[in-house]
Amino acid sequence: VFHTTGPYVHLTNTTTGDLSSDGGYISMIGTELRLGNQEAGGTLSIFTNNSTGNGITILSTGNVGIGTTAPTNYYSGADNFVIKQASGEGGMSIVTANDTSGAIYFADGTTGDLQYRGGIGYTHTTDKLFFVSGGSAKAWIDTDGNVGIGTSSPAGNLEVQNVSGVADIIIDSNTGSDSVLRFYEEGVQQWSILQDSNDSNKLKFYGNSDYRLTI
Repeated sequence: VFHTTGPYVHLTNTTTGDLSSDGGYISMIGTELRLGNQEAGGTLSIFTNNSTGNGITILSTGNVGIGTTAPTNYYSGADNFVIKQASGEGGMSIVTANDTSGAIYFADGTTGDLQYRGGIGYTHTTDKLFFVSGGSAKAWIDTDGNVGIGTSSPAGNLEVQNVSGVADIIIDSNTGSDSVLRFYEEGVQQWSILQDSNDSNKLKFYGNSDYRLTI
């Protein structure tokens, strides 16, 4: 069917009415292919195997569900896009070339680092998982499981680096509770350093379950 602005198929039924603003349509506007539902509160479903639960549903609010026709049934703070697998494992894969990165970013604007204020990604060239905060990568995990905070090349299981100031690790316990740092070998504790809240918050060193030093 040819419409004044291009090819146009108008779909209605006894529920929708038959005005030009009723029902749905398929049209070609310039180089844009449009598939739309004009009904207030209506949905758009694309599915296979004769079941809408096996396809994609777009609600009138713009919420999208894959594998579910009711994405708004889920947490309202994260229901814009919902993927559901009714049984078995489910997930989403981001596939990129082995010489680049793949990522999910959190944006609050369209310019500069407003496009990626937060995020999580993977760099295939170095095989490192990275975490973005404040518009730049702040932490990395390499293929050995080493974690770097402030450095992309941790030299140990955990490296904390601050190139512009003090690098610190804080252990904060509840009032009346001890703060403890423990050292294990093959699941057996060998040493511990604790702040003893029951003894004037003295710093104590223990080795092989024996007291060694108090500060």
